This record gives sequence, structure tokens and C-alpha cells, in this order.
Amino acid sequence: MKTLNASFFGIESSMSNNTLMTILWIVEAVICVLLVAVMIYVLHRKKPGEMQKEVPMPAPAEPVQEPQEEPVPAALVPVPAPPVIAEESFEGVLRYNKSFTAKYIQSGDEVKNWYTALKNEMLSYKKVKARTSWKRETFRLGREAVARLAYRGNTLCVYFPLNAADYTGSKYKVEDVSESAAYADTPCMYRLKNGRRARYAMELFAAVMERMGGVRTERIAEDYYLPYEGVVELIEKGLIKRVVKSKAEEAAFLRPAEAAASEAAPEAVPEEPVEKPLEEPAEQVAEEVAEEVAATAEPVEEATAEPAEENN
Repeated sequence: MKTLNASFFGIESSMSNNTLMTILWIVEAVICVLLVAVMIYVLHRKKPGEMQKEVPMPAPAEPVQEPQEEPVPAALVPVPAPPVIAEESFEGVLRYNKSFTAKYIQSGDEVKNWYTALKNEMLSYKKVKARTSWKRETFRLGREAVARLAYRGNTLCVYFPLNAADYTGSKYKVEDVSESAAYADTPCMYRLKNGRRARYAMELFAAVMERMGGVRTERIAEDYYLPYEGVVELIEKGLIKRVVKSKAEEAAFLRPAEAAASEAAPEAVPEEPVEKPLEEPAEQVAEEVAEEVAATAEPVEEATAEPAEENN
């Protein structure tokens, strides 16, 4: 019995060992197959960019040349109709007569800063008063005009009662405007183009006041800044006037050569109207001069000792 049992168990153990070995071989074979499959997949896999590059692109179509149109002779080109003015129908030229205040309002912030600094400097002298008319602002010491501010085009200018010839070749690039009746008593014009010129204008005003015996005092500076407004708003406030001039009146402002050329030239295509600076009529100049003369006729107050204000 013992011999039979030993042989039985030996047979059973050998069978179990053979089965395990077979299973292990099968597992190893499956793993090897899987590894080979993975390597083949990795080697033969292509990136998306490479796949897009291999996609054949359609050949570009040859551009079709369109038949060129023959140029139309200039004589056959239709001339555009002139713009229709919806507000009113008139024969003439529309101009804007802008006051000094309107031009100041439509100036840049730098010009307003120069104006504020210069006006505060002028009013810091005793008995100096400012008066604004339609075209200019006048500063007077008693009855004498010591300075004027006005615009020439878009440039703010200062006029002094000085002789422009005395400053020839100096750093003060002044101009002589003595031929103008409105500035007969202030014939020396100085244009304010930058901050340096604004300081030079203060120096010229100091020379005027030194000659006239003006006394400078401490004064609290004021802000004369005015925000920008459009033409429509300024017309409603009465600071800009609309002036319609007839063709005859407009021709009177042109130089004789320009007037003759405009009459001889053929009629051209109308262009958009460009705003030009309106010259001041003689009647208005005479009226303003009369107002200033009336202002000088006012009684002058006796000089009294004024306490100096402390500057904050």
C-alpha cells in the first residue's frame, strides 16, 4: 500500500508541474505577442502634423484675367453736382465771425495756460484793468493802453506800446504793426507759440510797466480756463456770428490779381467751403476804437495805498 501511494502521489506531482509549466509558457507567449504588437504600433504610428502634410493639396487654379475696361475720356466723365445747402438758399460765401472769447474757448490747453499766466502777471500791477471787446482784450493803466491780446489766425498775440525796431536782433522776435489803426498805440506785436515765448512776453510787459512807473503787488492767481465748445454752441451764446457775403463783397477782400484770375479762369468743380479768417470791417474797428476812447474818458480814481494781499 505504501508503495502504491508513493507512486500515485509522484504521478500527481509530475502532472501538476507539467500543467504549471504549460500555463507559464502560454502566458509568456501572450506577453511576447502583445509587446511585439505594441512596438509595431509605436513604430508605425504617425503624428497629426505629418498626416496633414501628406494630404495632397489641390492645385491652385490659374487666375482668370478679366478684360480691362477702356479708359473713359475726361470729357465724358460726369461732373458731380454741387452740394445742396439745406438750411437756406443764397448766392454767396458763408463766413464765421468769431469773437476773441470764442477763439480762446476753441484754443488748446497750452494756449489757455499761457493766457492765464500772462493775464495774472498783468493784473498783478496796481491800477491795471482788463476789458474784453469783440476782437481783443485790452489792459490799461489809467487811460494808457499797456497791452492787448488778440488772435491772428489761430495764434494768440500780445501787443505792447513799444518800438519794435529797438528789439531787432534780440531774443524777442517782435513785429511792427503800426500800419494798423486798431493797434496804433500798441504797435509792437509778439506771437505766443510756446512756453518760452510766454515768459518773454512777461518780460516785455515788465519793461512797459517799468517805463510807465507801474507798481507790482502780490495777487492771488485766478484760473481763466474755459472748456472747449463747438461752433453751434458758441453761435447760440452769441460769441460767433454767421456772415453771408455776396460774390461782389467777397471779391473785394481778394487781391486784384486773384480777382482777375478768378474772373478769367473757367468754371471749376465746386469744392467744400474752407473757413478763412474774416477780416475786421472798418466800421467795427471804428466802433471799438470809439468804445475804448469812451473808456479812457472815465474818471481815474486817486491812487490810494492798497494793502498787499498775501499769496496763498
